Amino acid sequence: VMSNGVDLDQYFGDILPSKKSAANYSAPHIAFTGMMNYLPNVDAVLWFSKNVLPLLQKEKPGLIFYILGKNPVAKVRALHNPDDGIIVTGYVKDMKASLAGADVFVAPMRIARGMQTKILEAMACGTPVVSSFASARGIGAKNGVELLTADTVRVCKTNNCCFG
Repeated sequence: VMSNGVDLDQYFGDILPSKKSAANYSAPHIAFTGMMNYLPNVDAVLWFSKNVLPLLQKEKPGLIFYILGKNPVAKVRALHNPDDGIIVTGYVKDMKASLAGADVFVAPMRIARGMQTKILEAMACGTPVVSSFASARGIGAKNGVELLTADTVRVCKTNNCCFG
């Protein structure tokens, strides 16, 4: 049986040495990627934007949440508000640069089946990942070692984390 994965040769080399300059972001930001007309992705960004992002922005003013992916539905497009720190991009030509330039990648999937390749792509770019347990389950990464997992919202003053 073959499992999903990413070709590390596509991610290492040209991206990681210039990780922060790759995407030219001026403010700290969080990224999410996926087809934005797919229900689990739509649910994830709507939930995260409403329940987690405001807490993170209280702790880190100026923090921006980038929702990267093709075909955003109306509910996702309605989230786009740079003044509130949410950018919905639609199609992104170079996802590697966007992932490599992110401070954190989130996969707050509440509906998740199988392997979440988006997590592997972020990890291959050297970007820290915070994921729901459901999203992380399919890739075999160790919580607290290769990524952080959480399914609830809470502010952790000890490590500036808003996932529980």
